Amino acid sequence: MSVDGSAGSLHLAFARTHCAGDITLPGLGMTQVHATKTVVYTKRDTDTWGKYLGGSNSEDQALARTLGGRWVKTSATSEYAEAATFGCELQDPAFLFEEPKEPGISRGSDTTVAGQPAITLTYPHQDGGTVTEYVATQGRPYLLRWTRTGPEPSDITYHDFETVNPLPPPPADEVMAIGG
Repeated sequence: MSVDGSAGSLHLAFARTHCAGDITLPGLGMTQVHATKTVVYTKRDTDTWGKYLGGSNSEDQALARTLGGRWVKTSATSEYAEAATFGCELQDPAFLFEEPKEPGISRGSDTTVAGQPAITLTYPHQDGGTVTEYVATQGRPYLLRWTRTGPEPSDITYHDFETVNPLPPPPADEVMAIGG
């Protein structure tokens, strides 16, 4: 994915209403996340917390040292939680299917994604650029990959469909609860 023109990455697993994995943003470092419908846990090292807190004052540095390496538990409805788990919306790829500015999805060539046969479907993105969807042609027609060119290029690959992902919450002795 691209954030303000720099590359970032998401590696997430989904199980029912849970989402877990890591999100790396340019200049900010990696955040581990475990989200449910009611609770969000995030974990960053001290340096990454310092970047997120943005302060060089002693209070921000002390807070970064306190939170660094620990899971921080917040309500899933808090502003912080919503920002930290933005990638979890990928569990339901329907949000990617925005109405194209100009109607007309074009069927492209046959291809493969990670060895799986697929067709390509392209259409213009409402913010400019082109969206290409790669849909499996064998078995269930899963969305295998979604790419967008233009001002905010993105490349999302889905895999391991129907795989059971046990996503237990972090151990209680590694969790620090904060308001929100």
